[in-house]
Amino acid sequence: MSISAPRYAGGTFPRVGRSGRVLGLFLHELRARAGWGTWTVVGFSYAAVVIIVVLTAEFSSLLGTVSLSTLHAPYASVIWPYLVLIVATAVASGAIADDLGNRSITLYLSRPIHLTDYLGAKTAAVAVWVALPSIGPGVVGVVIAAGLGLLPATVSLEGIGAFVAVGLLTTGFFTTLGIALSTLTSRALFAGVALFGATLSAHLAALAVSGATGANGVLYLSPITDLLTVADAAFSTGAADPISALGALAVLLGASVVLGVVAFLRLTRVEVVGE
Repeated sequence: MSISAPRYAGGTFPRVGRSGRVLGLFLHELRARAGWGTWTVVGFSYAAVVIIVVLTAEFSSLLGTVSLSTLHAPYASVIWPYLVLIVATAVASGAIADDLGNRSITLYLSRPIHLTDYLGAKTAAVAVWVALPSIGPGVVGVVIAAGLGLLPATVSLEGIGAFVAVGLLTTGFFTTLGIALSTLTSRALFAGVALFGATLSAHLAALAVSGATGANGVLYLSPITDLLTVADAAFSTGAADPISALGALAVLLGASVVLGVVAFLRLTRVEVVGE
């Protein structure tokens, strides 16, 4: 028996690649936002929109007036934009604000997690949640209506394309808006109030000013009006909107880019812990 001290050798730990780190952060954020309240609103949005689409398609089928504009019904209701806004508020407000509050962001942004890794994973996770009520209900409604024989194949495909296009635009805007506001505070509550309050206030104020002065250009400041105007064009409703659909599209895309830059620049000012 040897009287020398035993020698222990620690095993090697495999390094996780960059894609694996981003995926891990993405999945963690996806699970962190899966609250019962969020699921409730998402479920209600599916139920409401699917019912509206199917009933409208059935009514139009009986009248023989089925067209792409038939599927515009969810956007003619005040329910849809507010359901999306509630989900965006719930999932985006704490995405980065929570990490700022408990200072875990300083560890995330240390190597080997890069700023773009962190921001990209957080944004993608929030976008998935926002896309659920923005894209999914309309697509599911069209599929069910088509399966019931209420919609011809061409109208179904056009409807799915329109719902996806408007949904992606909605997802992009509310995701970047929520992420940008979440980077500006360490309190998720403040970010949530700012997101919901700013969107609703801008909408109501734009409507009030436009109605009082007749200046329709101020309506571009309302994200909800912009989205509904783009939806009118996507579904070929022929509505005489007070603002241009192309102008509304440009405003939403431009705002999304600016908000993304704001979020990135804000995170570059966070002091990180060296490796």
